[in-house]
Amino acid sequence: MQNRMSMLFTSVAVGIVLASAALVIVGSEASARQSVVPQTLPFTSNEDLAKLIKRFQHEIPNAESVKAAITKVKSWMQVGKLRIGPDYFYAATIVAQGKTPEDALLAHDLAVCALALGDQRAKPWIGISQDKFLTSIGREQRFGTQSKAGKVAPVTKDVPDSFRFILGIPSLLEGKRLLSIGRSLEKAVGWVDLNKTIPTPTALLAE
Repeated sequence: MQNRMSMLFTSVAVGIVLASAALVIVGSEASARQSVVPQTLPFTSNEDLAKLIKRFQHEIPNAESVKAAITKVKSWMQVGKLRIGPDYFYAATIVAQGKTPEDALLAHDLAVCALALGDQRAKPWIGISQDKFLTSIGREQRFGTQSKAGKVAPVTKDVPDSFRFILGIPSLLEGKRLLSIGRSLEKAVGWVDLNKTIPTPTALLAE
C-alpha cells in the first residue's frame, strides 16, 4: 500500500511539473508573438496627431508641410486635444521643426509639459528647443545642440556638461566629435523610434 501511495504521489508531482512547463512554453510563445507585432501608430490619445507623426516618419517634411502641421498642433492645443505626456512630446518634436523664434519657444513649452506629465523622452528636446530659440535671435546657445557651417554654433560657458548629462545631451566635446564625422547634432540628441510605445495607464485616456 505504501509503495502504491508513493507511486501515486510521484505521478501527480510529475504531472504538475509537466503542466507548469507547458504553461511556461505557451506563455513564452505568446509573448514572443506579441513582441513582433508591429506598432501601426505611435501611442497618443490623439489619433490625428499619431497619424501626423507617422507620416513625418516616412516623408521628408518640407516648409509648407511643417507649417501646416504646426497650425494643426496649435489648434489641438486650443481645444484640449493634447492630454497626456506623449501628446505633448510628439507635439514638441513637430513644432521644433519650425523656423521662427515663436515656434522654438512653443516647442520648449510643450517639451516641459511632456516631461511634467511623465514622458522622459522630452528631456533633450527641452535643450534643443531652447538652443533653437537662442540661435534664431542671434544669441549664444546653452546646450550646444545647434550647428552652423558644420561646426557647433557659439555656446555660452554658463552651462556645465553635468546639465547636459541630466537632459540626455552629449558633452560639448562629444558634440564636436559627432559633427566631425558628419552626424547631425539634433538628430543624434533627439532621435526617437516612433514605433516604440511607453507604458501609460489606460485611465489617462478616460474622459
